[in-house]
Amino acid sequence: MRERSSLNAFPLAPFPEGEAKRLEKRPTRCYCETVKNITVSVDERTYHRARVFAAQKNTSVSALVKYFLSTLVEEESEFDRLKRREHELRASLRGRGAAFSAADRLSRDQVHDRDALRRHEHPSL
Repeated sequence: MRERSSLNAFPLAPFPEGEAKRLEKRPTRCYCETVKNITVSVDERTYHRARVFAAQKNTSVSALVKYFLSTLVEEESEFDRLKRREHELRASLRGRGAAFSAADRLSRDQVHDRDALRRHEHPSL
């Protein structure tokens, strides 16, 4: 009984409701596409717990691994997300007519001009 309660804290996240239903009603296996087999090495305890977890979800360990890997590679990477966001921001700025160019840079003296900074922050000075 103690082992069963520890399965609630199983490191694999439970399937979303729709995905769990899809896995329960999976058709008989018919490989109509080319698939690649992989070998995964895990310790005995992890393997046992994965088999129990898969049985509770009415699926197989292979289906769990396939689902995990599919969701992992489908997620947008942080780099890709930031790159997409940068393009969106640049397009938004161009749409407003706010284009940036290297010619718009301030000189070193202008960057360090404290009097100009004070005038900008406090126009009454």
